[in-house]
Amino acid sequence: MPTNTLIYRFFKVPQESINLLKGIFECYEGMCILSTVDRGHSIVQISIASDFIGDIEAVIADMQTRIPMIAVYGDIAHSLGKF
Repeated sequence: MPTNTLIYRFFKVPQESINLLKGIFECYEGMCILSTVDRGHSIVQISIASDFIGDIEAVIADMQTRIPMIAVYGDIAHSLGKF
């Protein structure tokens, strides 16, 4: 995978958890960005720098043990750009 590319993951999360998740993922500055792409359905996008995919996927897996994060849009390889 080329360096400096972004990988996008999309999750449906509880509305009340979006701010918490945003704060957690902000700690990984330069590695990923969490954006809300559909407030009505509580869908967030995590844009991950390809160099850090393993690290951030480990963080996501840990968060999924604490907060319901249901993966959605598995076939989308681009940003939804609605944030």
